[in-house]
Amino acid sequence: MEKASLLVESSPNSCWACINRDGAVSLSSGLGYIGGMIRDNNGNFLSSFNKFVSKSNDLQVELWDVFEGISLAWNQGVDRLTVQLDNVNAYHLLNPPSPRW
Repeated sequence: MEKASLLVESSPNSCWACINRDGAVSLSSGLGYIGGMIRDNNGNFLSSFNKFVSKSNDLQVELWDVFEGISLAWNQGVDRLTVQLDNVNAYHLLNPPSPRW
């Protein structure tokens, strides 16, 4: 599976935090579950989240996961954040190509 990063530094410096997150969708019910944690540049735990989401697909779960992680980071006062994605479609939705004039 192709991996992509959003709001990326090559490695977080002293000002950056990172969201480590994952989500899943039940094949039988279509219900999704998301969760993750925020760590500082030294890998120290800052906060975590988890949540059931309604009927979803892989892309929706990925986007909910990013939203919840960024919301939590914002509420914790984190203003510089690295988010790693494993869904290239979510990456392209969150990073649209720049128009070429």
